[in-house]
Amino acid sequence: MDDLDNIIEPTLLITTVPFKNQLLTKFSKKGKIVPVKFMTMEEFLENYFFRVKKEAYFYLLKREKQKISIIEEVAKYLPFLVRPSYQSKKLNHLKEILEDLEKNHLLERNPYFHSYLETVKVVVYGYQLAPFYQDLFRQFNAKIMESKLEKKEMQTVYQFSDIEEEIGFVGGEILHKIKEGIPLEKIKILSLFPEYRNPIRRIFKLLHIPIDIEEESKIFETFLGKTTLKYLEEEESLEKLVERLKNEFSNTIEIDDIIHVLNEYTWHTGTPFELKELIENDFKKVTFPRNHLKNCIECVNLEQIEEDDYSFLLGFNQENVPKVYKNEDFLSDSEKTELGLFTSDEQNKVEKDTWKRILSGTSHLTITYKKKSAFNPYNPSLLIEELNLAKKEMSSSYLDSNLYNQVLLARYLDQLNKYGIIARNLNQLYYTYSQVPYMTYRNQFTGISKEELSKYLNQKLTLSYSHINNFYKCSFRYYLSNILKIDPFESTFSTNIGNVFHGVLEHSLEPNFDFDETFRNEVESYEFSDCEKFLLNKLRDELFFDIEILKKQKEHTTFQKELHEEVFVLPISKDELFETSFKGIVDKIMYLEEGGHTYLAIIDYKTGQLPTNLNHVIYGIGMQLPVYLYLVNHSKKFSSPKVVGIFLQRMINKEIKRQRKKDYKAERENSLKLEGFAIDEEELLEKFDDSYENSSVIRNLRKTKNGFYAYSKVLNQEKFEKLENIVEEKIKEADGMIRNADFKINPKRIGKDLIGCQYCKFQDICFRREEDIVSFKEYKKLDFLGGEEDAELDEGTTGSN
Repeated sequence: MDDLDNIIEPTLLITTVPFKNQLLTKFSKKGKIVPVKFMTMEEFLENYFFRVKKEAYFYLLKREKQKISIIEEVAKYLPFLVRPSYQSKKLNHLKEILEDLEKNHLLERNPYFHSYLETVKVVVYGYQLAPFYQDLFRQFNAKIMESKLEKKEMQTVYQFSDIEEEIGFVGGEILHKIKEGIPLEKIKILSLFPEYRNPIRRIFKLLHIPIDIEEESKIFETFLGKTTLKYLEEEESLEKLVERLKNEFSNTIEIDDIIHVLNEYTWHTGTPFELKELIENDFKKVTFPRNHLKNCIECVNLEQIEEDDYSFLLGFNQENVPKVYKNEDFLSDSEKTELGLFTSDEQNKVEKDTWKRILSGTSHLTITYKKKSAFNPYNPSLLIEELNLAKKEMSSSYLDSNLYNQVLLARYLDQLNKYGIIARNLNQLYYTYSQVPYMTYRNQFTGISKEELSKYLNQKLTLSYSHINNFYKCSFRYYLSNILKIDPFESTFSTNIGNVFHGVLEHSLEPNFDFDETFRNEVESYEFSDCEKFLLNKLRDELFFDIEILKKQKEHTTFQKELHEEVFVLPISKDELFETSFKGIVDKIMYLEEGGHTYLAIIDYKTGQLPTNLNHVIYGIGMQLPVYLYLVNHSKKFSSPKVVGIFLQRMINKEIKRQRKKDYKAERENSLKLEGFAIDEEELLEKFDDSYENSSVIRNLRKTKNGFYAYSKVLNQEKFEKLENIVEEKIKEADGMIRNADFKINPKRIGKDLIGCQYCKFQDICFRREEDIVSFKEYKKLDFLGGEEDAELDEGTTGSN
């Protein structure tokens, strides 16, 4: 770097961002003004060759029919295609793409850059250059300089049994440096690997060591980012989308960054939804700037180390150092050789050389590694033997922190109680801290105030069936999942299949419905593996069969009008702190308008497990169908509504076992019948299902001359109203408790089933105890409605048609 001190002529310096910052700091300290313009290698390539416009990515998504990650790889390698043709078919295909983009004016060139290069001296600093770059810079006599460090004495590497001991040792060393008068800003953590973030944050807090470790949050991870992606599907233009975001989030600090990203797509004349893949990809890259802490320890990269820094390299393990490149990239090693780029083997050599240079040329460097973390075993880095570094086995010891020492004692007591291991310092720690509050943890949530909750929710509380269901299973589970949202939605094959089925079914009654085209369009919105695609083809045939059966069932009803994915939003309460609404989306509503009334059947599609029963409705759990009943009857969408049935419809069936003397197709048709509760008024029931006496539409609905069979699921109007009243009561009860920030750990046990903890992802947070559980009586029938109707909805019901 000293070679750069005497720059006097105009210079273009191509270097990395850390080296740029180092040089600027150095020039500033010396009070020097130098005629230097900085560029990274990526910026240089864009100016020298071209920049791929945003429009080009949109164009290539349609042309190549590949996901955005592949399109980005394509764009990355386009500048290197300087020859007329190549041996590789893939490279020739990329050359065709390059020519196509050029033809369609989708590449942006800097017309003045080449003439600018004639006026400056070009220096490349801090890069190891592949042949392509060497040939490129040779054309204008660029000076190529590698960053050099004066060779120091080889390092000792300290070995620890686990990550906690390793971090504790480093923390103790840092405390000693601070006592010696070393400024905090001169103490650095080098290349902090992901497994260290949480434990180092926790242990350094115990040691009162300030460290700037927080990562910048990406737009995609924020509520506003996810809301924007949702609104892309609802708005018809980017202008209206931006206007909506400004109206709803004008006081949000991230709004300007969101709009800045959207402004890059002003060239697009279609709907915002067409841009979703591109915008979502941007949101995953763009971060919100954060305020960095001052007077604290920094986490830096290799290039950011200064001569007088005291740096600590943790995690010197084979899994971390050096990074291993494999021949698995978008371009193979042979194709990279054709372009003059480094192969994976050459990249590995560069990586090793970089580490060797750092390790052998850095003063005041402490290197450590661990044998295991809380979850994984680790191996020492192969560079230890290759560089003949000395190893020294270490163990944790007393530190100048009473709090940390007590935590260490608790760890040792755990080891003793669980495994019979007596740690080296256990006796000394135990006699020093004999009153440590070991095994006295209380798990109950200490709570937040109503005012804090109101501020956090921007005074708006939106409830839904799933929210209410979570709340009544366990109010703390609701708090974590639906208030803090630490249970992010994970797209799985099952959820994607459910979305595909719902999308196809929504369009199935359109006049020009084409099953193959609609299915293909829905599937294109998701990514499936080869194995999933195989299963998808089998499920496609099942969906086709399902739709044919639905058409056949429709021949039995006068309810010819339908609504799909209908959204209902009802106001619940409003005060100075909260405005609560309840939202639900009903998959299908079939209805008949007649005599001033609207007769309705509510249907919810299920591609997975059907809910077992309605017996838990009295406790606010499993209320999905009754909630839809409540929403429909309390909305203003229908004139004098009267619901004749609430049903589930299975769209992916369990394997049907063939039975002798039974037709397989008939068995499949029977499995697709509606499952739920119908009104017991025959005149109304016949309007919905003219086969109701031995129903071809509703499962287990059958009538004799003496009335409906005992296993038929029918309710009178009074019991439908009682279900509605229960729903309304439970919604208002939950609303009041939520607005009061009542989030106790209180999982519900109904009979013998601990239903509040089933499929809960937060059991390692709540540490539920037996005394936290709230037990309820188990109902076998809907006798809380005043009757003996069997409430079962699954295939366990007696009788069949």
